[in-house]
Amino acid sequence: MGIIFTLLLHSSLLFQGLIPAQDTVEDIAAYFKNGNTKDLVRSFANTVSLSISADESVYSKVQAEIVLRNFFTKHDPSDVKIQHRLDNSSNHRYIVLNLSTARGVFKVSLVMKNTEGRFLITEIRIDPSSR
Repeated sequence: MGIIFTLLLHSSLLFQGLIPAQDTVEDIAAYFKNGNTKDLVRSFANTVSLSISADESVYSKVQAEIVLRNFFTKHDPSDVKIQHRLDNSSNHRYIVLNLSTARGVFKVSLVMKNTEGRFLITEIRIDPSSR
């Protein structure tokens, strides 16, 4: 009885938005495809290591959103493909995307860490693709 009550309570809190839903790899890929920093930032840890073409720094969520928004303004995304994913660990996820933009193709590498039961992006690396 107690387990059923706990499951029902957890489900109702999830649907009411009190517990944030987990973004999937596909969701994150779609955020990159659409240049959607508003939804992408919901998956950020409090600080994010962000590297764009060898310019690397650690940013707060807000700062990282601004840097990515500027990137998307200069490089209007048109398509994304999930190149590689390792999402079977209970502590880490690693995702590699190929991001096509108006100014070229970029390899986007993301590291997510399990923080209090939720995978959050801790590292983003964006480099021009060699192909």
